[in-house]
Amino acid sequence: MTVGGALILYATAVGLTGAVGFRRAHWPLRAPRLGAAAVLAAAWSVPVALVLAGMTIILPPSAVFADVGRLVGACLVRLRAAYGTPAGAGIVTAGQVLSVATLGRTMLDLWQRVMFGGVFDVKVTGQAYVPQSGNFLVIANHSSHLDMGLVKYALGEQGNRMASLAARDYFFDTPLKRAWFENFTNLIPMDRHGSLRESLRLAGDALQNGYHLLIFPEGTRSPDGQMREFFPTLGYLALTCGVDILPIYLEGAYEALPKGSVMPKQTDISVRIGPALGIGELRRRARGLARSESYRLVTRIAEEAVKRLRAGGVFWLEPDVELAPAPARPRKSSGGGPG
Repeated sequence: MTVGGALILYATAVGLTGAVGFRRAHWPLRAPRLGAAAVLAAAWSVPVALVLAGMTIILPPSAVFADVGRLVGACLVRLRAAYGTPAGAGIVTAGQVLSVATLGRTMLDLWQRVMFGGVFDVKVTGQAYVPQSGNFLVIANHSSHLDMGLVKYALGEQGNRMASLAARDYFFDTPLKRAWFENFTNLIPMDRHGSLRESLRLAGDALQNGYHLLIFPEGTRSPDGQMREFFPTLGYLALTCGVDILPIYLEGAYEALPKGSVMPKQTDISVRIGPALGIGELRRRARGLARSESYRLVTRIAEEAVKRLRAGGVFWLEPDVELAPAPARPRKSSGGGPG
């Protein structure tokens, strides 16, 4: 059970993806037992592969299994309802697929709880700093494909309201990926080699629609785990959209799954959350500056907050707190989405 039970959530979510991916035509479920067997086989293939790779699986809290039980029951009820309709026996309609998509999101959330709370046993500090009202920008260093899930996990309930820009040519380049990320996540596709203005518009729309927006100000994953200088689009978004900035530092994600790796390694991971940088004080400091300079100033403040978390401290944005002079290191492009 310690090997297969916890990770069955992953295979269940993968199985549900098939339903969502073919929602424009109807998804035939004429062989439910065969489909269930396929999902079960996939469920066991994942933990077996992890064990063969030398990873130890920690049994998650009993509450997680209780949630799984309730979700499996909901699955059975919905499938029974689908087969019990005389006019469409054996067929799940588009409307029913949408409910499966909702269930799939819930299953994915539970999978992340198991992955980060059991497999990696992630340590989260500073959750008291997460604002419980209004929406905000979330910023973090970026060195692994685990980063987005880690941030969502660390934010708790507020993580369900988090969206993020993601490279269209990487996360949405195949029908399966597109079905998965469009229906089970809050990723917003962006053309990282296209118009910066369009990407910023999409980010602004997400904030105006009430989402928290996660951006990685370094622009892409670090190839060596070291934090790079932040791009000033961070300052632009904060000042233009009028939102606070929540700084986060991720430690250990690079060691667990660096750029270019496929199989994660079991290692200690920590997520450090700092006090939110209030938009009022950010605007006060930017007052009187040219727009480009104000964006750079806010970005420097946010970068300093993440660096302070890296060093084990926190950064309080108060009127009497001054920053060191800015280094003269020009950047040629801007960033934000995972890649």
